[in-house]
Amino acid sequence: MSLTMLLPWGLAAVVAWPLLLTSLPGLFERRLVTLAWLSGPLPALALALWAPALELSLEAWLLGGHWLLDETRRPLLAMSALLWALAGGYAWGYLAPEDPHRSRFARLWSLTLAGNLLLLLAEDIPSFYLGFALMTFAAFGLVLHQGDEGARRGARAYLLLALVGEGLILAGLLWAAGESGALTLTALRQGLAESGSLAMVLLWLGFGVKAGVLGLHPWLPLAHPVAPTPASAVLSGVMVKAGVWGWWQTLPLGLVALPLPGSLMIVLGLLGALLAALYGLFMREAKAVLAYSTVSQLGMLAALTGAALHSPDLWPALLPALLLFAAHHGLNKGALFLGVGIAQHPPRLPFWLVGAGLALPAWALAGALASGLPTKWMIKAGLYDGDWSGLALALSWAAVGTTLLMARTLWCLYRDWQQAVEEEAEPACRAMLVGWLGSLVAATLLPVWLVLPEAIRLPPWGELWGLLWPVVLGVILAVVAIQQLLGRHPAVEAAMATWRPGDLWWLAQGPLRRRRGELNHALAALRRHNERWREARQYWNGRLMRGLDGLEGVETLLRWLLLPLILGMGALLIWGLPVTLPLG
Repeated sequence: MSLTMLLPWGLAAVVAWPLLLTSLPGLFERRLVTLAWLSGPLPALALALWAPALELSLEAWLLGGHWLLDETRRPLLAMSALLWALAGGYAWGYLAPEDPHRSRFARLWSLTLAGNLLLLLAEDIPSFYLGFALMTFAAFGLVLHQGDEGARRGARAYLLLALVGEGLILAGLLWAAGESGALTLTALRQGLAESGSLAMVLLWLGFGVKAGVLGLHPWLPLAHPVAPTPASAVLSGVMVKAGVWGWWQTLPLGLVALPLPGSLMIVLGLLGALLAALYGLFMREAKAVLAYSTVSQLGMLAALTGAALHSPDLWPALLPALLLFAAHHGLNKGALFLGVGIAQHPPRLPFWLVGAGLALPAWALAGALASGLPTKWMIKAGLYDGDWSGLALALSWAAVGTTLLMARTLWCLYRDWQQAVEEEAEPACRAMLVGWLGSLVAATLLPVWLVLPEAIRLPPWGELWGLLWPVVLGVILAVVAIQQLLGRHPAVEAAMATWRPGDLWWLAQGPLRRRRGELNHALAALRRHNERWREARQYWNGRLMRGLDGLEGVETLLRWLLLPLILGMGALLIWGLPVTLPLG
C-alpha cells in the first residue's frame, strides 16, 4: 500500500492520537508518559505544514464521515496545533507537582484538543457538531481546575452560556439539514442560500456564544482570568475561533446577498469591538484586560464576516485576510497569556529583555509590528477593493482601542513583575520559558511560515501611515492617561477597582437576585399552604376514622336486634300465622 493511499488516514490519526493519550497512566508523574502526552498536537501540525490536500471518507462513521484538509482549513489547523503544543509544554512546568488534579487536567486537555481538531477537519455535519460539543464541555473542567470561588463562578458562567449555544447550534443544524437534506457543511450552506431559512439565526446566535458576540460574551472575561494560564492561552487563542469558524462553515457566505443580517452583524461587531475596549481599560488584572481584548478582536471578525454576508462578492477577497487575522490573533494572544505567568514568576534574565518579549506580541496585536502590519493591510485592501472604506475607517478606530488595551496590559504586567520581585517569587521554570519563547517566535514569524490560499502581502511604504495612525494615537492617549490620571490621582485607581470582569453578568445579578427572592417567597408560601392542607387532611381523616370506629358499635347492636326478630318471624311462619312484610 503506497504512502498516497495511507496519507488520508492521517486525518483520523490527528483526532485519534489525543484521544488515545487520555488513557495513559501517570500523566505529569512519569517523564516519558508526559513527553508522549505533549505529542498530542504534533500529527495535526505535521499534516498542516507538509501534507498535500487530503480527503477521508468513513462510511461506517455516524451518518458517513467526511474529513478534509484544504486551503481554508490548513492555516487554522497549523495555528491551533502549534499553540496547543507550546501551551502544553508550558503547562508541564506551570502546574505544581503538589497539584492533586494535574492528571485530570491533562486528560481534559487532550479531550479538548481532540474536539478542537475534529471540528476543524470535519466536513460532515455530525462530526463537526461532535467535535464542537466535545471541545466545549471538556474545556469546562479546564476553567474549573483551580476550584476556588472565582473558578466556580467562571465555570458556571461558561457552562450556562455554553449550554445555550450548544442548544441553538444543534437546533439550527437539524433545522437546516432537515430542510435541505444535507449531510455536509457545503451542502448545508447551499441549502441555506436557496431557502433563506431562519435556521441561520439560530446558527449565528449559537456560534456567537463561542465567538463572544456582544450580549453573549460575559463568559470570556469571567472564565479566562480564573483558568490556569496555559488553558487561558488556548481558550482565547484557539477555542473562541471555533465560533467564527462555525459562521464561516454554515452561513451562506459568498453565495447570496443578505443585506439585513449582514448589516446587523456589522453593527453588533463594531459595538462589541468598541465597548469591550472601553470596559477592558478599567480592569486591574492582565488576564482580564486580555479577555476584553479578545472580545474586541472577535467583534472586528464579526463585523468583517457581516460585510461578506452583506456583499457576497467580497468573500473571496476577504477570506485569506480573515484566515490571517484569526491566526495572527491566536498566536499573539496566546503569547501574551503565557507571558502573564512569566511576569508573575520573573526569570533570571534582564528586565529589558523579558519586557521586550512581553511587548512584542502586544504591539503586533495593535498592528504595529510583525504579523500585525500585513494583517491590517490585507483587510484594508480587501475592503477598499469592495467599496467598504467606511468599515475600514471604523475598524481603524477600533484599533485605537486595541492599542489602549495593549498599553493597559503591559502596565498590569509591569506591576505583576514588580510585585513578584518584591515577594521574591519563584522564577519561571525551563518548560514555561520554552513554551513562551516558542510562542513569541511562532507569532513573529507567522507571515513567513503560514500557508494561505493566496500569498501574504506586505503594505507599500505609502500606506504605512494609514495603518499606523491608530497605534500612534493610542500610544499618545495611553501616555496622557498614565501621566495625568494614574500618576496624579490615586482615586482613579480606587474607582477602577470597583469595575469587575463580567459586566453584563453582574448587571443581571440584581434582577436575578430579586426574582430569586420573589421565587423563594412564593415557595415559602406554597410550603405553608401545603402544611396547612396536610394538617387539615390529618384532622378530617382522624374524625372520619373515629366516626367509622363508632359505626362498629351500631353494627353490633343491629346484629343483636335482628337475631330475635328473625327467630320470631321463623316461629310465626311455622305456626301458620300470616306474616306481612313491609316491602314498600
